Amino acid sequence: MSFLYPIFLFAFLAVIIPIIIHLFDFQKPKKILFTNVRLLQQLQQSTNKGFKVKHLLVLFSRILFISFLVLAFTQPFIPSQSNSKIKGKQAVSLYVDNSLSMEQMKAGQKSLDLALQEALEIEKVFPINTSFQYLDNNFEAKDQYLIHKDQIKDRFTETRFSPISRELGAVVKRQKNALQTLGGSVQKNIFLLSDFQKTTTGNLTQLQADSNTIINLVPIQNETAENVFIDSLWLQNPFIKPKELNHLLVKLKNTGTENSKKVALKLMIDGIQVSSNSVALEPASVKEIDFSFIINEIGFKQCSITFDDSPVTFDNVYYFTLQAARPINVLTIGEGKDNYLSKVYSSESFFALESNVNNGLNYSVLNKSNLIALQEFDNLDESVLAQIKQKVLAGAAVVLFPSSHVSAEKANQLLRIFNIATTSLPVQNELQKVENPDIHHPFYYNIFEKFTGKENMPSAKPLYQIKAKALLKFKTGQTFLSESDLGKGKVYVCASSLQPESSTLASHAFFVPIMYKIAILSAKDQSNLAYSFNEKNISLTLTTEHQEIPVKLIKDDLEIVPAYQWADGKLNLQLPKVEMTPGFYQLKQGDKLLSILAFNYGKQESTLEYYTAEQLKKIFSNQKNIKVFNVQDGGEASEAIKVEALGFNLWKYCLIMSMLFLLIEILLIRWQDLLNHKIFNFRK
Repeated sequence: MSFLYPIFLFAFLAVIIPIIIHLFDFQKPKKILFTNVRLLQQLQQSTNKGFKVKHLLVLFSRILFISFLVLAFTQPFIPSQSNSKIKGKQAVSLYVDNSLSMEQMKAGQKSLDLALQEALEIEKVFPINTSFQYLDNNFEAKDQYLIHKDQIKDRFTETRFSPISRELGAVVKRQKNALQTLGGSVQKNIFLLSDFQKTTTGNLTQLQADSNTIINLVPIQNETAENVFIDSLWLQNPFIKPKELNHLLVKLKNTGTENSKKVALKLMIDGIQVSSNSVALEPASVKEIDFSFIINEIGFKQCSITFDDSPVTFDNVYYFTLQAARPINVLTIGEGKDNYLSKVYSSESFFALESNVNNGLNYSVLNKSNLIALQEFDNLDESVLAQIKQKVLAGAAVVLFPSSHVSAEKANQLLRIFNIATTSLPVQNELQKVENPDIHHPFYYNIFEKFTGKENMPSAKPLYQIKAKALLKFKTGQTFLSESDLGKGKVYVCASSLQPESSTLASHAFFVPIMYKIAILSAKDQSNLAYSFNEKNISLTLTTEHQEIPVKLIKDDLEIVPAYQWADGKLNLQLPKVEMTPGFYQLKQGDKLLSILAFNYGKQESTLEYYTAEQLKKIFSNQKNIKVFNVQDGGEASEAIKVEALGFNLWKYCLIMSMLFLLIEILLIRWQDLLNHKIFNFRK
């Protein structure tokens, strides 16, 4: 048997007090006079024997009362035979998982509250000179250092739910870094109190404990819960047309093993409901839901999808932003009698079209253009193409179609201005078929509602071979339409002319969606509809004249100045480590509004599947310094740790025995009075 606080053993000296009282009778005798003492002598002889026995029993009761009371304060325990026992100087790191999945209710309490109670009980087990570290998912700077036993209780009270989830490998690494400062002579104890959610814990097999470190896993056994959440959403057409009907597609996911109840979803724009839908999902299924909406004004719109899926509620609102796009400025140059490019872009109101049919260049129009489309680029001067290149370097896009009589040498000379190389091909007298596109290429995303691969494709005569990334190819493998990066912009080159004798592309149904997609990509806002707190960095395509002015994120009364960097026309933001809540954040530079960003919780937290204690024991069955506690209800973990890891604690039994002997003493002293009491008087 060992003692947690052996310093209290000196209190055993207190047993001298009842012994002294027993040896010296401090009561003054009371003299009573009787006329006849014959009968009293017989009574005295019989009473003295009982009095001596009673007095000795009272003495032993008092001694045992004091002895067990002292033992209770020393907290005796039977040392554990396992590897994880208290021996010598101790250091303890307590990690409490405060992720959103810990909001689940268990035994009438939230799992986080149960974890904090367990942590508090575990803290009580260790001696007062133990060094402690407290850690949660926020990884705050102050939690990198060891603290005193009294201070850790304050950290428990400060713990709140966090949108951040951590892989346990990263948690243990941080715990080891804090404990290693104490050297190898200190016994290190790591405790992980978590629900061990499968989607967030990471690769558990990578957890390792060294010879003087014990890793204790304390699973707060949440049950796998049914949950419906929004997996993702996107626009059917990435270019939102103002004052026209647009469509938002929402992917709704059910992670449960049973049919979900019918979920009613609402689309809110600037706090006003504009659309609704309802759906019931089969087990482990995904459904796409279509919401239609109209935006009348250009500018940022704060939007959300809301629904009710009790009891799991933290992911029942999904925030995102929409912005009705400004018209895309398109400049067409070099068209002859057949204005194929102008016809394409003049049919839609969201294209602001300017045409130069005389192969000239209007520089004022060029400066505001998002896309420059050249029908016969080989008829232009190199100086004009050089000016267009400067615009592309700044972020615009250019699409180049040759004339039907261009030579490979001439094309190669001019295309080198845009860093495109070509080679000669044998003269083609027959039109060649264009191969079906790779619809998985990002360029073709959202172009076709349905593509079977059996569609009739255009035909053309290749005038040269393009050495660039192909968007479309001939069946012979030669490139028909290429895509290349140039500075901040894009260069698209076609190997054939748009004239009917050289190509059927201009009259083919495939021509319009291809040209629309090129134009949309030239002006598309690269910011996402929404961001997750799990993202460490986000990149926004923004322009500013004063990059030296700091940017800030503002939500209600919260103002954050994040780490950021301007590079190549993009603002790279590092998400702050401070705790953020879901919703909308204004991105400002001084008083100028740059953008509005929507943030949501990560999707990993929404899949409520957990490792059981049995599964954890199986994973770590070959690691003797990793201990898994199989507990079910609140309070069991700390008791199991005391018994299995720290030894069988006896202080409660000592306290019970102390109270028992105190009761025996009282009964011995008051026995005669109790016998004379009416409840023992059976004659009445």
